[in-house]
Amino acid sequence: MARASCLHTLGNAQAAAHDLRFFASHHNDICKVLCQDARPMKVRVQFYGQLRDLVGMRELELELPDGATVRDLLNQLYAERPALDAHDNSILIGAGLEFVDRNYKLNAGEEIAIMPPVQGG
Repeated sequence: MARASCLHTLGNAQAAAHDLRFFASHHNDICKVLCQDARPMKVRVQFYGQLRDLVGMRELELELPDGATVRDLLNQLYAERPALDAHDNSILIGAGLEFVDRNYKLNAGEEIAIMPPVQGG
C-alpha cells in the first residue's frame, strides 16, 4: 500500500513539474490574459468648498487600476495630498448625481466629487 501511495505522489510531482514548465514557456501569453483586467483607468476628481482650498485646485485626473473603488481613490489621494486625510471621516463622495460609499466601484472616465459635509443654515 505504501508503494502505491508513493507512486501516486511521484505522479503528482511530475504533473506539477509539467505545469511549471508549461507556465514558464507560456508566461507572456498567460500574463497578457490575466493582466487584461488590471489596465489603468482614468477618473476625474473634483474638489468643493474648503477641500478645494486645501488641495489648491478645482480638479485633477487620477489613474487607477481597473476595478478600483472609492476607497482606493481616497488612499491614492491621501498619499499624494496628506492634508486631505484629516478630513476622511467627514467628506462626502459623489459619483454622477448620487452620493456613494467607499466600496463604490469606479468606472473609467467617471467624475467623482469630493465635498465637505453639507451645512444648513
